[in-house]
Amino acid sequence: MLQQREKMQPKRANEGGRKLLMGMTSRTIYANSSLDGLLDALSKSQFRCLFEPVISILHIESNAKKNNGKSSGFTTEKQEIFTQCRANATEVSRKGIKHLDAAKQHLEELRNQEIGLDKKIEDMKLMWEANGSNLKAVLQVHPALVEDLFPRRKAETSAAADRLDEHKVEREGSLKTFLKHANTHLSRGREHEKIATDARALIKNYKALLTG
Repeated sequence: MLQQREKMQPKRANEGGRKLLMGMTSRTIYANSSLDGLLDALSKSQFRCLFEPVISILHIESNAKKNNGKSSGFTTEKQEIFTQCRANATEVSRKGIKHLDAAKQHLEELRNQEIGLDKKIEDMKLMWEANGSNLKAVLQVHPALVEDLFPRRKAETSAAADRLDEHKVEREGSLKTFLKHANTHLSRGREHEKIATDARALIKNYKALLTG
């Protein structure tokens, strides 16, 4: 009977370790599905201390099968590890719930700060209506700005074009005279430039004779 009990203890411990591991895994999956930021809130060391004891239990169970005489010590050590695992799981769950509550509160604050599209459209509509009213007020004060200025400018431009057409012969004659005078001044300028060049060459020759 004693040997059978010792054989049953590793088996029960193995089943208990698996159940605890499945429970902690399901809690972790539920927390991750609630919010992706949970992994950022919980450090890697906390997850390591959460799952390493379970791995240690499985390792101890394997050694216990080889040495049934130490089953009593294994049971005590197993209970201590289970207690530590429960404490770690409780701490992880508490921090996860705290992080979820903080995230929900932050999302609620962001939602309260949002400005609806209808509100923006209404504000823009009011702004355009105000600008339209201001423009109408300006046009009422200065009606000649639109009714008189542009037609008068158009009439003056047309009159100037008509005068150019009426004095076409005189305009062409004036242009020819201007071009003639321009060519005369250009020719004189070239002659003066040539004279200046010759003068510089002459001065250079005199200097060469004097210094030679």
